[in-house]
Amino acid sequence: MRWADERYVRIYTRDTPDLAAMGWEARALLWEVFRKMDRAGILQMGKSGHRGLAALVSMPFEVTERALLILLEDGVLEAQGTCLVCKNFMEAQECSKSDAGRQRDKRERDRVAALSQNVTSTSRDVPQESRIVTDSHELSRDVTPYRTVPYRADPVPKKRSPRAAHAEPSQAFSEFWMAYPKKTGKGQAMKAWPGDEFLPNIMAALSWQVATWDPKYTKNPATWLNARCWEDEKSQPSLFQRPSDDPTRGSIRATVGAVLKTGRIEIP
Repeated sequence: MRWADERYVRIYTRDTPDLAAMGWEARALLWEVFRKMDRAGILQMGKSGHRGLAALVSMPFEVTERALLILLEDGVLEAQGTCLVCKNFMEAQECSKSDAGRQRDKRERDRVAALSQNVTSTSRDVPQESRIVTDSHELSRDVTPYRTVPYRADPVPKKRSPRAAHAEPSQAFSEFWMAYPKKTGKGQAMKAWPGDEFLPNIMAALSWQVATWDPKYTKNPATWLNARCWEDEKSQPSLFQRPSDDPTRGSIRATVGAVLKTGRIEIP
């Protein structure tokens, strides 16, 4: 389809109160009537009248009848026998642009020209039949129903760099690994390693923590490092003895038993 060979109709896009009050049926009929009018702003309905109009615009007769009454009352259209006439049609289609409109069109043409140069420089290897050529002089800003999108060649896929070799464990980590009782998840432990400067603290913590661990419930090395368990403090002995550790507990129990048996209290 050649857009330059087609006929276009100007339709203003401003939402005025009068236009909004017409309702969607009247607006839909008005745009279709504009498309069917000749350059003089006249639409022949034929002998069928309103039914012929409904057939021309491909709309239901009931909708066309209601919408046409609204347009005639508003004055945007006038009925002259079997014709519909729009008084301002020719003025709207042939009015010249303002200075602001001409400057806007010039900026648009400059933009299209710049994008066309960019497309030409980036699509040298693209086959001729797959290129899109846009003539900015053949397209009108007022009648173009879409924005011009420049052609962009498919991006060249980036080459993936080979996988980096696994880093070797440091001497400090090797010492920790040898001292830790559970040898599970060495790679995760290497990722969780805080740094060689923490080795003295880590080894000092392991020296007393390993003795308190149950082999069945020993943490994985990575879990232990991530939780910074080397910063745990050694538990201090309680200042109070438990009743089971009291050396006099047995004698007191024996004395109470003798009292209950004999009914006498013997004081040594």
